[in-house]
Amino acid sequence: MKDHFGNKVFVGDKVKVITVNEESLANLESELAQEIRDAVGQVFKVDFIDEHQRAWVDIVCTTGGDELCGQTLFLRSHQISKVV
Repeated sequence: MKDHFGNKVFVGDKVKVITVNEESLANLESELAQEIRDAVGQVFKVDFIDEHQRAWVDIVCTTGGDELCGQTLFLRSHQISKVV
């Protein structure tokens, strides 16, 4: 797959999230939607690229206090920038 700028992205590469799809967040709980919005500007390792050319990444979020949770997101080419 390629990133927003046309750079080739492979499993194991690091990518910066440059946008999320607000429409896809509309039906989520507000806390989860905010955690996904907070991923914009952050860098993640690509764990998987599927047959639809989407990069799958794992994010770690806090639930308040000392608790952590994890979410898996898929991102399309226009949503990521490869970190070199």
